[in-house]
Amino acid sequence: MPAQEKPPTEEKTWATTRLHVDLLRNPLSIVGAVLASVSLANIIFLFLIAIVGSQNKPYLGILAFMVFPAILVVGLIMVVAGMLIRRRQQRKVAPGEVPAYPRFDLNQPAERRVLAYVAGFSGLFVIMSAFGS
Repeated sequence: MPAQEKPPTEEKTWATTRLHVDLLRNPLSIVGAVLASVSLANIIFLFLIAIVGSQNKPYLGILAFMVFPAILVVGLIMVVAGMLIRRRQQRKVAPGEVPAYPRFDLNQPAERRVLAYVAGFSGLFVIMSAFGS
């Protein structure tokens, strides 16, 4: 039996092979992700309490719709800042391997899925913020 040959594939780029996971492995991004996750959980919890609760609680609304969303945004900014710092460090170590600008290829199903998740959660967050305030 002849060995089956693999079909020719395109040359993979740095963005598709590394999957951007390596950029998240730094203390600033990890702290930002934890901060954003905890504040999102608090927003959802307080949002449900505001819907289900029968009493009027003004401080609950201040926390759920003003304070925790601000903390969430700060956490997300920390994640992006940590990724940029990590990418700059990688470019200094190996300037030929890391391209000058990130590549986003929407022909890749994984990158389309990430874009859909980010757009969906951002839309949901805006709707919840508009509904809650």
